[in-house]
Amino acid sequence: MKFCPRCKSLMRIEKKEEKIFYICPSCGYVEEITNPRITMKIQKKERVTVIEKDHTVEAIVKVKCPKCNNDTAYTWIVQTRSGDEASTVFYKCTKCGYTWRVYP
Repeated sequence: MKFCPRCKSLMRIEKKEEKIFYICPSCGYVEEITNPRITMKIQKKERVTVIEKDHTVEAIVKVKCPKCNNDTAYTWIVQTRSGDEASTVFYKCTKCGYTWRVYP
């Protein structure tokens, strides 16, 4: 990162005819980069483990499964869209395990 010596704007890096230049987008100042060097910072991200939910703590409701016609399913609610919209209701059949959602 370099700032223009004339107007103090942040300069862009551009490659022209196999040469690399700093170019000021504000005043047009150009300076060749004679010894280009690329530095990379790699951050190791923390691994996240997803554990399946324990369905014994979720509510069981009477609703017809669209796959096997069973009449009970686990249910839970998730805010999947923006905060000013209704939450999404998820169901998981207690018999076949099919999961579906309803947008109220």
